[in-house]
Amino acid sequence: MRLILSLIFIGLFFVGSSAVGDMYSNPMLRCSFELPSEWTAQQAAPDILTINADLGDSVEITISVFELDPDSPITSDKALTMAIAGLYNDIGIKSANPDMIEYTVDGGVASFQAEYNRLIEGSEAVIRTGLKGVIGRLTSGDQVLYLIVVMAPSEMFESIRSRTEILMSSFRIDETLAEDFFPRRNLSPYIIMLVVVALTIFFFMRNRRVQKSRNPLGRDSGSFWRCSLCGRVNHMDNETCGRCGNIRAAADKVTKY
Repeated sequence: MRLILSLIFIGLFFVGSSAVGDMYSNPMLRCSFELPSEWTAQQAAPDILTINADLGDSVEITISVFELDPDSPITSDKALTMAIAGLYNDIGIKSANPDMIEYTVDGGVASFQAEYNRLIEGSEAVIRTGLKGVIGRLTSGDQVLYLIVVMAPSEMFESIRSRTEILMSSFRIDETLAEDFFPRRNLSPYIIMLVVVALTIFFFMRNRRVQKSRNPLGRDSGSFWRCSLCGRVNHMDNETCGRCGNIRAAADKVTKY
């Protein structure tokens, strides 16, 4: 019995380890991932990497990178949801409901996954497609999108599912990422605005209080007179009120206490 259990354990070990590969880094796409054993990677273009699963042309696996428009960055959960929904619509997932879209945000990275079927034009063959998107926000503020796409007939797709999941789950961006995916709002302009408003209110209230005071300047109040028409405090050197133009009368003066 013990021998049978040992053989089963050894068999499971080799079955499980057959899908384990080495970490692969690509300097052109600036990313790395675990490449399952017996799979190879080839640079198809400066921004596209193809993965050969050694299963013929019926299986297609690609990793592509795109630079997002710096003038329209993703700055909120709503913007991220709408961007993913737009991508799904472009690739043929017409039923994508923004309210049902799921994603995760971890530090400076947002990721999402989807699976869908598509029919080959002029044929009844069904192609199963698995997609993972990884969006990274760099320290420069730029955002980049990586798309990992696996396409294969349904039966073959299931046979390589465990390996593609290893590849997708181990995917990393080899660039310095920002601490947060969504840029923090710059509160400095709002703080400055609040300070200006507060100072304006302070000086307005202070000036109003001084104008209404019967002894606004303490010992120096004798050098000023108050207009009997509008109440403004004026210096003795002025014969007319600086506010309403009323001529100073002999009785118009600030009483000292």
